[in-house]
Amino acid sequence: MAWKAAGVFVFLLLIARSSSTSLPISMTVYLNDTVTLPFYGSCNGHVIEWKHRQKIALGEIRPTTLVAKLDQQPSVFTPGVGFENRVKRGDIALDLTITSVVFNDMGWFECHCGKTQEDVELVVLVPIVVGEPAHVGSNFKLNCYGLTEKQTPNSEVLFYWKRHEENVLSVKGHHLTYGLGFENRVSVSKDAYRQGDLSITLSDLSPSDQGTYHCFFGSKKRGTPDAVTLTVQEECWSTTSTWRSPKSLIMLEWLLENTISEVNEPTWKWRNA
Repeated sequence: MAWKAAGVFVFLLLIARSSSTSLPISMTVYLNDTVTLPFYGSCNGHVIEWKHRQKIALGEIRPTTLVAKLDQQPSVFTPGVGFENRVKRGDIALDLTITSVVFNDMGWFECHCGKTQEDVELVVLVPIVVGEPAHVGSNFKLNCYGLTEKQTPNSEVLFYWKRHEENVLSVKGHHLTYGLGFENRVSVSKDAYRQGDLSITLSDLSPSDQGTYHCFFGSKKRGTPDAVTLTVQEECWSTTSTWRSPKSLIMLEWLLENTISEVNEPTWKWRNA
């Protein structure tokens, strides 16, 4: 009886694999790397469309958006918004290659060809650098990522950073508000926000910048990683007999608390940038 059960299981797998809708595939890729999404089947003479269902916090799914479209007669390949210069056809008929993967590519990709539809889940991993040094007086980037909307207009951009309970920077539409001591020392990119990159760069670092930083986006969502601790260490002597003037080294310790959770939305006093 055992061999009969095994035979039925294999038979069912073969049926599922040969059907127009195959079993979902899950793939992982590192941020900024290249990945080829495998889609099986054939599509002769039809228009091929690849679409993306973006995954967001708490299991919500946004509507599908166009990744790319291929008109086969004549052969014209057109990338969708947010995927310009980042997608191309794979070596196999329906495969799709994505270069320079961004955090917001996380989610499900679909291939449509006539009645054919297949799903591939893509998980984007963010490698964290621990203990990366920076010197006092230099610039340093604090990395944070979140599942934001790819086509967010500038007027709807909303994210903010805090150090402990102190405001560092808030971005709401066209308005930027700096926390005390961070005035004109924090830079951000709204274009990066649409790619899920909420990182900020601190300039002219000083020992007073040490502490634990938190990144938030939308109204109640934490970024990934959940926190970044900035520590100042003094170094007064070199390893040789030559005296070296005191200097401080900034070290980052990433706290890998990647759970997206709800928090109380802070109250900001906005002003024009």
